[in-house]
Amino acid sequence: MRRHLRILVYTHRTRIVMFVTGAVLGVITFFVAPYVSVFPTSVVDLTGAETVTVVLTDKGFVPQRVKVSAGTTVVFTTNTGKQFWPASDSHPEHTILSSFDAKRPVSSYDSWSFTFTQAGTWRYHDHLSLARGVIVVENDVVDCATRENRKQCWNDTVLSAGEQGGVRGALRAVATLRAREPAFGTYCHPAMHMVGEFIYHDYRTNGILTRPEALLYCNSGAMHGLTNIWLNQTGRIEEVTTFCEQLGNQFTDATLKHLYNQCYHGIGDSLFDFSSGRGASSLDTVTSVVAQCDALPVRDVAKRGCVAGAYAALALSLDTQDTRLTSDPYYFCKQARNQSYWRQCYWNMNIVVSRVSNRHLKTALTYLETLADDNELKDLVIRSVASHAAKTYDTQERATIHQACQSLERVAWRQQCVMAYAAGIVSNHVEGQDYRDAAYFCLDPTESASMQQTCISHVVRALPSSAERESFCRYLYSQYPDVECQP
Repeated sequence: MRRHLRILVYTHRTRIVMFVTGAVLGVITFFVAPYVSVFPTSVVDLTGAETVTVVLTDKGFVPQRVKVSAGTTVVFTTNTGKQFWPASDSHPEHTILSSFDAKRPVSSYDSWSFTFTQAGTWRYHDHLSLARGVIVVENDVVDCATRENRKQCWNDTVLSAGEQGGVRGALRAVATLRAREPAFGTYCHPAMHMVGEFIYHDYRTNGILTRPEALLYCNSGAMHGLTNIWLNQTGRIEEVTTFCEQLGNQFTDATLKHLYNQCYHGIGDSLFDFSSGRGASSLDTVTSVVAQCDALPVRDVAKRGCVAGAYAALALSLDTQDTRLTSDPYYFCKQARNQSYWRQCYWNMNIVVSRVSNRHLKTALTYLETLADDNELKDLVIRSVASHAAKTYDTQERATIHQACQSLERVAWRQQCVMAYAAGIVSNHVEGQDYRDAAYFCLDPTESASMQQTCISHVVRALPSSAERESFCRYLYSQYPDVECQP
């Protein structure tokens, strides 16, 4: 009898334990499952991809664990029909990688993207449903910030990435360096020259123009690099001008048509470089190249692009220790023998102005005093100097830049300065990662609401393609819903 009672008690206790265990597991499943959400042990390896898409489904993020290269942009979407909000752990503060945060709910028919530049294992979640995922970022780009010769490190990094991964590998390296090292902004253009060489080899090999929109990144560096190497290797200017004309007819997007002008810019740049080693003075060389550009059997806009390239090459070749330039950076423009192209000369002397002013915008703007009392000329120079200064933009300098622009005498000049600087941030961008910086710059609280809106509209027009304009407007809508944006 006692033995029978002990069995009953044991059975009863077992049932209680099983019931409690089941209840606890039920609670865990209901409340915690979204956090752990059947994490698979395997990781989907997508290293090397420029863009990766992660979809939030009713069962969680797919893929849930993904490995990408530094510089990869991850696009988050959903098919649940509900709003979502991707953000870094921990919940609800999102502080582990604070920049990885949509900041607000994203509509079910929209997407949100983030470019991962920092290596590590980044756990994240949907702030609304608590579904979880992991992004593992591999750093295949060298950190050049602590190197003694950073330019050499940047150069080697981009070349190595291009040799291993072609155009896409080189672009990923540039994007990573651009996001990780603010000082790289001044080297982004020559780095993209190297990317242009890889694009050229692809085009000559298979007739395909890989990533045409990338030719505009970092002030069209890749476009200039492509034409430079083409002329250098073949010497056939007619062949390159035919290519430029094809570009002009190929693209209907207004901004991509800018490639046409920049293609001829690369020709003028190359012609100056080929001529400058022949013993002639800089002024004689640029005069000769301007005459060659002017004689090309092409549209006037192409001739202007070619002349602009020649003057940009001249500016790069000048010794800024020359006392004539330290007192007047526009000295050579005033000495130019063909004044019909004065706009191209003054615009491209922003390189000299930047150097003699130690890249300090307010100092650079003081050189307006060296110019004739010509409002059209001064308007052009303000836009040129401000746009070029944006190459080294740091968000912490926003107030300083706005103060420099506001120091100008005329209201119209102040506005031109702000808009040109914002457009300069975009034109020196890579893979769209600087859109947020441009928006942040425009929306400085010291500017009026109308000026902020005008600045945003100017940025939209400066973006290189309709797809990127739409992406920028989606970003604005998610972060600044009161700001109007028309892609």
